[in-house]
Amino acid sequence: MDGDTLRVRLAAAYGASLDGVTLAWDESRDAAAVSLADRVAPMLGEPRPDAATLYADPPLAPPWPRWPATAGAGTAASVRAVTDWAATRGADLSAVEIRTAPNGNRTVHARRQLWRQAPVMFIPRALMIVDEDLERSELGRDVFAERNVFDSRHTALAAWLAVERTRAGSPWRTYFDTLPADPDLPAFRSEADLARLADSAALASVAIVRRMLDADHTRLVGLLGDRAPERAGLAWARAICSSRLFKLTIDGHDRRGLVPVADFFDHGGGDTTWRYDDAAGGLVITAARNLDEGEELRLDYGSFSNAHFLTHYGFAAADNADDVALIVFPRAPDAFRDVLAACLWDLPLGAPVELEVGTRVEGGLRRALSLARLHTASYREIILSNDHGRFAERNFLWLHADHDRAALALVADAARAGLARLGEPGPLPDDATPWQRTCATVRAGERATLDAIAQLPERASPYLDDPAPWTWRRAATSMDILSRGADCVVRSYILNIADELPR
Repeated sequence: MDGDTLRVRLAAAYGASLDGVTLAWDESRDAAAVSLADRVAPMLGEPRPDAATLYADPPLAPPWPRWPATAGAGTAASVRAVTDWAATRGADLSAVEIRTAPNGNRTVHARRQLWRQAPVMFIPRALMIVDEDLERSELGRDVFAERNVFDSRHTALAAWLAVERTRAGSPWRTYFDTLPADPDLPAFRSEADLARLADSAALASVAIVRRMLDADHTRLVGLLGDRAPERAGLAWARAICSSRLFKLTIDGHDRRGLVPVADFFDHGGGDTTWRYDDAAGGLVITAARNLDEGEELRLDYGSFSNAHFLTHYGFAAADNADDVALIVFPRAPDAFRDVLAACLWDLPLGAPVELEVGTRVEGGLRRALSLARLHTASYREIILSNDHGRFAERNFLWLHADHDRAALALVADAARAGLARLGEPGPLPDDATPWQRTCATVRAGERATLDAIAQLPERASPYLDDPAPWTWRRAATSMDILSRGADCVVRSYILNIADELPR
């Protein structure tokens, strides 16, 4: 955040005119942010009573519109057609069979017994729709030249896909007919459906992608005029790209692409591995373990939270070790801490702070711990911390045991408040819909994340008075590296402290 932005935000949140006051600072140095906050804070009074409204989330954007033009796609016949189409163009599908369930879901199964490291599938480069290819078309060139202005990295490819999907003579027609006509992502769902996700990180994620679609469609219309896809077409294409793109490394370059047939795999770890093989010229999928004939094979989509899985793929994973939840800190106790948090972490001024946290002391939880340390340290401790390099790489490092006890208590209070917002789980009816069950899984995962964080002060207490880094590290390494929940939080915390303790 530059000085001009800070000036505007201070005027809005505090009603303070700082005209003539130099707010420039070296944004690469934490110490400069502390010095600036110390200089500016005495010029401010109390934040305006309505300061929090400056950062209030906008109303939830309307659901993504559905695109009737895709009706009829995704049948079992289209799946058979695309496998024949792929096989005649160099794909090797001999080790697998694709099954289509009554609900339209496709799954991949072993056609025969497969040993570990045996080839499962090969899809040649010529069958893929890779982002770099689209620059050969007129629309692709126009969109990709401006791709950095879009909120979503999927928008450029989605714009091409939405237009190409309507072209009768498209060479991808056989593949397009396998794509879901009505993608089951929460961005398309009604407000009543999304009410089941109230106060969750998942709902916050859905709200973001809804806003991004509207903003990017407006940009596309400005860029392409009447060549731009309709909003419903872009929504459909964004859903397809969100749930089906592969990240590929081709000739040393990072690419994203749609890979026909390979996108039939459901998510799951341990069955297969995949990579783009430059020498073979395509995507190679290999067995990661011995597989029985008829067994379903899954592909690992990656380590993501349920908020991400639900928003981008339409499902949630039970007992997800990578889950996240929301916690909210009260506003800073004084203007000095308020300005410093804004300079260091671009956080709201004069308002509560919402953070997405997981069970590892990294990312959001690392930020939450630094913010809690800032809120609970005395003014003298903050100034001395700055003098002794205890602000480093945008983190507020360990000071002493009593200080961290207070900081951990503040984090735990925020986690318990998050649990209260989520509420207790109600019983699911026997005839619960898949959506109801998915939402229950999401909320259960977020409650488990918050409950694990709430236990941190008690779990960390036995270690806090030992000032020796090697003791902390020995304690952490004695714990299971695959630990979950509260065990994972305390192990991660101990390892962080071992790195932070003064040598």
